[in-house]
Parts: sequence; structure tokens; C-alpha cells
Amino acid sequence: MSARAHLEGLQLGQISARQYRHAVAGEEKPATIVDAAPAPLTVGAILVSRWGYDQTNVDYYEVVSATPKTVTLRPIRSRVTGDAGFMAEYVAPVPGEYTGEAFRRKVHHYSDRPTVAINRCANAYPWTGDDDRATHYA
Repeated sequence: MSARAHLEGLQLGQISARQYRHAVAGEEKPATIVDAAPAPLTVGAILVSRWGYDQTNVDYYEVVSATPKTVTLRPIRSRVTGDAGFMAEYVAPVPGEYTGEAFRRKVHHYSDRPTVAINRCANAYPWTGDDDRATHYA
């Protein structure tokens, strides 16, 4: 199927800007594009948010309820798992050890993964299972 025919069979919001550009140019759809949406977030999933200026803060969240478009998150405790050098350490989440109240957020998709805007300065993504490097002053 040509990219243009593929485009005509879809509804608004079902394709990426990259797919649209290829379709308009009459090119075949690149093989690297995945048409399926990323896997949804499920209860128990851990999200990580890395943010900061001149230091890297790492926050973890656990999904306590989920719909296809929203999640309810609770912040969870992290533990130091190793030394990462001067004023730095590796950290990992401690599921079930909540440090704050639950809050609800809309799920977006960025770079083929679910993304949740924690606030205007920080986004959270599914945790890969690897320890995260955090840095700090004093």
C-alpha cells in the first residue's frame, strides 16, 4: 500500500507528523514507524522523573489507578543503591512506600512511550529498571 493510500484510510490524530510528510511527498511509509500506540500504563507501573538545574533530582511515582487516557499516581520513596562519584549517587524506587497523596494526570505519548506531565518543569516516563544517577550540592 502506498503512503498516500495509507494516509487516506486513517482519521485525524492517528498518524504522526513524520508519517504525514512522507504521505504528502508520495513516499512509502518508512519501516521504522510503528503504527500501534505504546503500551498503556497499568496499575503498579513505576514512572521516573529526572529534573533540575545544575543538579539532577530523581523522583519516582507508582501508578495506583489507570484508564487508557489518565493515570492516578502517588510519589514513592527512593533508596540509594550505590556511589556515583563526587556529590552523586545511584537511586532506585521503593514501590509501595508512598511519600505523598495521589494525583491524577493525562497520559501523552512522546518518542513512542507514555509520558505524564508532573508539573510544568518535569515529565515522568516508565522506569526501565536500571538505577538512576542523582546529583546534588552539599
